[in-house]
Amino acid sequence: MFNAQYLIDLALKNGLATVLVTWAAWRLIPAHADFLKSQTEQMRAQTEQMKAQTAMISEMRDTANKAFNAQADSDMAIKELVGFVSSGLDLNGSKLDQIHNKVDGIKAAVEKKP
Repeated sequence: MFNAQYLIDLALKNGLATVLVTWAAWRLIPAHADFLKSQTEQMRAQTEQMKAQTAMISEMRDTANKAFNAQADSDMAIKELVGFVSSGLDLNGSKLDQIHNKVDGIKAAVEKKP
């Protein structure tokens, strides 16, 4: 830390401008360092928030993709069943078992939905 005698001696040797620059640097550099430190901490906190938001968005996207895929699976199973039944098959024992198997497949696809 500068004392008054040092500043007076400096002014006598080098002029008042040097004293003012030295004093300003002595006063402003620590204040600027504190400002930069606080800005760095704020940026770190914001980075952590952004990481948490990114993880949450990724989880939401994955959940939406799973729901979409499950919906597509159940839609496809329903279309297959409708096509199977409407193809003009007679409902004897083996054909009826095949329809029951298709219905069980649809149930499984619907239960997969999140």
